[in-house]
Amino acid sequence: MEGEEFDALVADIKANSLNEDIVLYDGMILDGRNRYRACLAAGHSAGYIALRCKSADKVRALNDATALAYVISKNLCRRHLTPEQKREVLAKLVAAQPEKADRVLAKQAGVDNHQIARARKRAEATGTAVPVDKRVGKDGKARKQPATKVKVKPDEVVAAAAEVGINKKVIEAHGPQEGVRRIIQNIKRSRAKDEKEKTAAEIERLASKLIELDRDGARTLQEAIAYDDRVALRCLERALARGLGLDGNEAA
Repeated sequence: MEGEEFDALVADIKANSLNEDIVLYDGMILDGRNRYRACLAAGHSAGYIALRCKSADKVRALNDATALAYVISKNLCRRHLTPEQKREVLAKLVAAQPEKADRVLAKQAGVDNHQIARARKRAEATGTAVPVDKRVGKDGKARKQPATKVKVKPDEVVAAAAEVGINKKVIEAHGPQEGVRRIIQNIKRSRAKDEKEKTAAEIERLASKLIELDRDGARTLQEAIAYDDRVALRCLERALARGLGLDGNEAA
């Protein structure tokens, strides 16, 4: 905080004292850096400032990761952010605590759990957050996340093996049923993951191209997606279909 905004905070503290405590973690300011600076500028003594500090690790169990998440969530609730900035903050919140369930993070940030889910997908797609096998819910229990489901029926093993490039020698070596089924499932899971990554990369490319061509249009589309505006998205889909000649009115 600088300039007129900071001067206004100093003047307010001079007139009304400090209304919100400064939060410490491990002897350092976790939340309230500008309030601390404003108190000094307002002429308050070190003793007064010390009285207006509270230790966050006494209020809640914190470690370095949750301390970071605390800062992120506090700023998310306090600041007037654009939709894009809000998504970036939510992605940072997920990255700081990827092991926590979406609903837990949503409650912490004061947002809908679907927003956290979208932020998680974005963070994982860009490498900001690492996918985890288990997530901790509000009851404190870790639950395994569902993997990509791939089913291969016993009577489809030979055909499925041929589809993924497994020859008869492999089938004979691992047995005609369960062993080969596991190999097929692993190959299909790997391919499904690769497809998701390719799709994410293609979406990033298209988004960059759209921003380059029409930044205002890209922002409108982004806001419609962010707020799950189904009416706007449906209208967009129909307009694109007409423009591409996919509605039957024009030749493709």
